Amino acid sequence: MSEHRAGRPAGGEAPYVPTDRDVDDLIASAAAHPLGVRFLVEGHLGSVATTFRTHAFTVDAARERLRERLGARPGHEAPRGSDPGRR
Repeated sequence: MSEHRAGRPAGGEAPYVPTDRDVDDLIASAAAHPLGVRFLVEGHLGSVATTFRTHAFTVDAARERLRERLGARPGHEAPRGSDPGRR
C-alpha cells in the first residue's frame, strides 16, 4: 500500500489541497485493499484517512470524484450518505 503524504502549509500559506495524483492513488489503493472502495466512500473519515495514511482532505476529494463518476453513469445512484444536506 502506498503512503499518501499530506502537504503541510508554512506560515501564512493556504491549507492543504490534495493533487489529482493523490486522489487517483488513494482510489487505486482502496480498490486493491480488502476493505475496498465502499470503505473509502462510506467509512468514518478519520478511520479511512488513518487506514490509507492520507489527509482527510484527500479522502473527501476522492469521495467527491467517485460521486461524480457515478453521477455521470446513467442508472447508477450516488453512494449512500452522499446527500450534501446530511451530516
